[in-house]
Amino acid sequence: MKFDLDFTPDSYFKNLTFEQKIGSKIKGEVRRKIAKNKEKSDTYPPELVGRNLNPFIREKQGKIHPQLMGGEYLPDMDSNESEICRIVLNSTTMDVITIKAKIESGIINYRVSDEYEDDPIFKYVLKHKTSQKPLSMALLIENIDTCLLNEIYKGKETTYGTGLVHQSLEDCSLYSDRDVTYNFVEIDSGFYPELHDYYQNQKKIWVDELFKKKSEK
Repeated sequence: MKFDLDFTPDSYFKNLTFEQKIGSKIKGEVRRKIAKNKEKSDTYPPELVGRNLNPFIREKQGKIHPQLMGGEYLPDMDSNESEICRIVLNSTTMDVITIKAKIESGIINYRVSDEYEDDPIFKYVLKHKTSQKPLSMALLIENIDTCLLNEIYKGKETTYGTGLVHQSLEDCSLYSDRDVTYNFVEIDSGFYPELHDYYQNQKKIWVDELFKKKSEK
């Protein structure tokens, strides 16, 4: 399967489509999916499109199922910031990791966010931290696959793993079967149309490698 790795969005901040906007507006993963399905509708319930859920509704939703909280605790974004990529883990609480772009003085800055910034578990270190124009798909993939996950424990920082997708697959494979591992991570982007399919293909390669190593032990 071939992908256009040279593809580069025109902008992360101007003339955005509905799908690109909701990544920057709606935190919750379940609410984002509902909004996408309602894209052609003229009206949207306030509780659906609001940046944050009402605390009472959020607590109530969490009691129904913890996965309904996925993404709801991500930090707020600035007005000059966009979510360019989202990595969703099929964990009990549907943890969400995002890559965000923020423009300042004509320079685009990139950062990784998760839902634990008040009590950080990892410090994420990207290879490409800034650019003058949006990243090509190849450079975004490089950022995803080479990102260092530096674990923070008792004030000390050590490298736990590498790759926002691969490391999650590797961790899952230790306790789960092949199918569960493959479906543990989903990648989505409103700016890179082929990114999801690229990682669907790449996950198969990585999962095959991980379970081949397991069988050889």
